[in-house]
Amino acid sequence: MRNDSSWIPHFISMLKWNVDASVNGNLGPSRIGGVLRDHEDKFLCIFYCYTGNMNSSENKILVIKKAPLLSTYCIYAFSNQWTI
Repeated sequence: MRNDSSWIPHFISMLKWNVDASVNGNLGPSRIGGVLRDHEDKFLCIFYCYTGNMNSSENKILVIKKAPLLSTYCIYAFSNQWTI
């Protein structure tokens, strides 16, 4: 049986965000989060935050928009050995 939750490597020198969003109820408290990894599965960055009350579709769009915006900051901080 195939495990769909396993990490799949990507092209060399590329980064990959794995993101998720959750909502409690239709218009309830919601959160987003994500993990940034390189092609060797090396952890570069993580984020998780409360996003207010919204529906599932809005929350999923928000996490897709936020992850790329955080990429530049995360990579800069990682390359300068900052703690995020």
